[in-house]
Amino acid sequence: VHLRRRLVQDFGQIPTDAALVDRAGVMHRLLKWYQHEGSIIMNNNNDQPQNGIANRTRVHLDGTPVSTTIIHNLLLQLRSWTDETGKIAKNRERPSIHADNYMILRSPKFDEQQQQQQLQQGSTRSSRRAIRKAKKLDKYKQIWDLAQEALKQVDPIFADKCTEIAVTFGFQGSPHRDKQNCGPFYGFSLGNFPDGQGGICVECSARLVAVMNTKNRLGRVDGR
Repeated sequence: VHLRRRLVQDFGQIPTDAALVDRAGVMHRLLKWYQHEGSIIMNNNNDQPQNGIANRTRVHLDGTPVSTTIIHNLLLQLRSWTDETGKIAKNRERPSIHADNYMILRSPKFDEQQQQQQLQQGSTRSSRRAIRKAKKLDKYKQIWDLAQEALKQVDPIFADKCTEIAVTFGFQGSPHRDKQNCGPFYGFSLGNFPDGQGGICVECSARLVAVMNTKNRLGRVDGR
């Protein structure tokens, strides 16, 4: 719906019929219009627009710096995690996500509340799942605590409300609209890579993209 609306509202095209033009067809038309405006740079004139390089207008933002002590200690814990599981984990969580390693840690408060509800409802399978999550959090408690400490330095109110964190290695995002996690979130990247390469890109409008630098910084994003 959003892509079809964009074709009409931002590019002045006639509304498409979903029975005749599927999502891939709508995306192809959008990319052709972006290419026409110069928002996609092609390496080869015969190539398809989806293989081009994005060239939309960007606004660059910096997240809030995190203390060097937390960065150092958190990097040690993260490297210990990848040493144990492998940098390219075979059994990573969320396998559909483009990342070499991926793990979700859930807030102890959130798990306790959920576990009590499940026990009251008599859900044995769900309670076992909650127990496994609690054991995982206990195993990687130092990662959770350090991430929480960093959050508290920057935004103590958000830190108190935080329900879970995604711990990733080699994460590569792709353009998408998140329908499940649609609230505000913070991004935080660490490692041996140049400034500006660890970040989050969010569409502000059809022709403007915000690029948030999260290298050793916590950057808040309010939209997905």
